[in-house]
Amino acid sequence: MPLDFSSSGSGDPVLFIHGCPTPPDVLAPIAEVVARTHRAIQIALPGYGASPALPGAWTLADLHAAVEATVAPLLGGRPLAVVGFSGGATTRWPWRREARSRYGGSWRSPG
Repeated sequence: MPLDFSSSGSGDPVLFIHGCPTPPDVLAPIAEVVARTHRAIQIALPGYGASPALPGAWTLADLHAAVEATVAPLLGGRPLAVVGFSGGATTRWPWRREARSRYGGSWRSPG
């Protein structure tokens, strides 16, 4: 299921994932600055903005799969940086586990 997203800038991609229940554009001011040197991708989680809701009961794995299915075609083989907070931070956890093997780098997270 493709999710709604916006993209600006060029270069290595940085994915911005909003929290819940905040609007998808809550990270727009930061994404605008990042877009000066990177490709800033802002995604609307399922049920937010123009993104359809996930059907029935869903898991974190379902949420991550929906985000990844939307973002993967946008990467062009480039490494992905993920910025998220609240529910958006939770959505990025699977990328943390995969950082070394899949994206060729380590993962740093404050806190």
